[in-house]
Amino acid sequence: MLNLAGNQQYAVDEKTVKVVTIDGTQINGFVNKIGHERTSDMFTKDDSPFIIVYKATANGNENLVFALNKNQIIRVELGDV
Repeated sequence: MLNLAGNQQYAVDEKTVKVVTIDGTQINGFVNKIGHERTSDMFTKDDSPFIIVYKATANGNENLVFALNKNQIIRVELGDV
C-alpha cells in the first residue's frame, strides 16, 4: 500500500500484532514490515533493538505509538488482534 502524507509518499506493509511485555502489558497494534520478507524477521533478524508499534491500544488507551525494546518482549502474536 502507498500512503500519502502532505506531498510525501511512503510504502507501508502493515501487519497486526499483539505484543506482551515482561511487565505483563498487552499491546495491540500494527508494525510496518517493509524491508523484511516475513513479519517475524523484524523480531529475529533485524539488528535494531527496537520495534515500532503504532495505531496501538494498551491499558484502555488508543492510537498510541510504542518503541519497544526487543529485550522487554515476552510474546508476539501475528495476525488479527
